[in-house]
Amino acid sequence: MKANAVGEAPVKVTLRNGGYDETEYLAAISAGVHSAYTVDNAYVVITSADGTVKGPINDAAAETLKAAKTAAETAVKQAVATKLKMSVADLENASPEVQAMVAAMVQSVRNAKSMSALAAALGVPADTQISVDSSTGALTLKDAEDKTVTLNPDGIKTEDENGNTVETIKPSDVAPVDTITEALVDGKLTKDVNLASTATISEATVIDMNGHTITGPESGNVFTVSSGSLTLTNGKISVAERQNGIALGGTGAVVNLTDVDISVDSNTSGRALYVSPVGGEKLNIKGGSFSVAGQTSALHVNGTNTLPVEITIDGAEFTSTYATICPIYLAGVNKTTISNTTINGDVGIEIRNGSLTIEDGTVINCTNSTAVEFGPNGNGGTIDSGAGIVVSPHTPATVNLSVKVNAVTINNADRPIWLVNFQNVAGRTGLVQIAKTVDVPVTVNQVTKAEAGAGVWTAEENAAGNYNRYNFSQAAAPQA
Repeated sequence: MKANAVGEAPVKVTLRNGGYDETEYLAAISAGVHSAYTVDNAYVVITSADGTVKGPINDAAAETLKAAKTAAETAVKQAVATKLKMSVADLENASPEVQAMVAAMVQSVRNAKSMSALAAALGVPADTQISVDSSTGALTLKDAEDKTVTLNPDGIKTEDENGNTVETIKPSDVAPVDTITEALVDGKLTKDVNLASTATISEATVIDMNGHTITGPESGNVFTVSSGSLTLTNGKISVAERQNGIALGGTGAVVNLTDVDISVDSNTSGRALYVSPVGGEKLNIKGGSFSVAGQTSALHVNGTNTLPVEITIDGAEFTSTYATICPIYLAGVNKTTISNTTINGDVGIEIRNGSLTIEDGTVINCTNSTAVEFGPNGNGGTIDSGAGIVVSPHTPATVNLSVKVNAVTINNADRPIWLVNFQNVAGRTGLVQIAKTVDVPVTVNQVTKAEAGAGVWTAEENAAGNYNRYNFSQAAAPQA
């Protein structure tokens, strides 16, 4: 991973811990399990682009061991800050895992009794010359070809063999900013963004996230698209608890996502994608992942909208890790098409209004196979677990239900496709068509918590054509 978030940097900063590589170590820090990785072995390695200069320190060319250790301590902090995209001052407020890592590195430097011991503590070779500027504390490394890397408290500077500065990298160059505008250059993000407030979209907006992360504010959505369009590619969105990643909130609003990952890691009510009661929006998803750990779905279409929402999902992944919560909940008027997508949760999809078409390549993995009813629900799902696709008419529905399944694989579900009705939905009808090539069991009704007078689903006997057909009518006899 390059130290500079903009373009190709001549310096590579790597965090290591004993036998663990950088990916494993950073993952452990992020997951809060740093204690599993012995902090005594933590160190930073800094390498020039061609791999010839390695550091941060090692040789007896240093003026004194004391000066070298002081410079090394500063260099370690600066290198870690640059790697983690924060300022050196921010290290004091970093997570306990990061602070433990930095403290272990600094302590290993302080404990060194010789230059060779210092080199060993930092895990670097013994053939790089080092000099220390006593007035600034800068640490300079020079290889056999006279290429140098200088580590200052303010940044990392690389020079060629003629002493010409190639590039200077400062922690502030890669530290997150609090508005998208600050990080945007020619339509591309150049660094991570920690939003101080919601980014409201009201005109055509295109952002290449360029591999970066946008973290939402503590209060408010990450994006609210009230009109116009938002097109995002190649990045991540991290959502605060009880907030939404992207909220579509205006007729005609359009959101296009390509290879975008949105995660809500808290176990409260934040959603990755939310369609408001307004209706009339469009959502197009190509690739990416959408995950929630809380009590609402990753994709939630509000059940009170009256204008249809058009949703196309291709090649994505939706996950809910909270028990009883389905990753995709389609309560309002919608026209949704899903293909080549993986869905993980106790229930995969629940549709209560509008239309849904499922195409080739869609896989639903139920994380709890046991079929469990929630029952009548005016504000959420009606099945808690054990079903891949649930079709359950909604009381505020304004159009008739239509579901067509052309292809699907459903794993670990007692009732892979479950057609239910718990409530009086006066005047509503429904049609579910399942291709005869789809070898997935269908459960019709078989609920115990339906309200009196609730309609039922019935299977068409010997349905002609390529589909098995199931019809819903409120006028049918009540369920027993």
